[in-house]
Amino acid sequence: MSVHRRGRSGAVVAEVSAAIGDVMWTTSELISEAGRDARLRAAIVTATGAHDAGTTRRLGALCSRVEGAVLAGFRVERGDADRDGAVRWRVLRS
Repeated sequence: MSVHRRGRSGAVVAEVSAAIGDVMWTTSELISEAGRDARLRAAIVTATGAHDAGTTRRLGALCSRVEGAVLAGFRVERGDADRDGAVRWRVLRS
């Protein structure tokens, strides 16, 4: 992962933690939360490149890519899938 990409990923991970703490979420739920939180929305757009129909998929790919890595003092952890099969994630302080 490039230093630039790592910085963008770290920024979104830190904003997720600030917005929702360490609760489990799906990417769809996080996108909904971003509709109410301008800083979170801006971090997601910066990390995924746009806010469009593919944002949820790109955000999930980002989570998969950084899973377990420490970014900006936080770590992304994969949880179980929800009842619809969507992967649940959470951000923990490292």
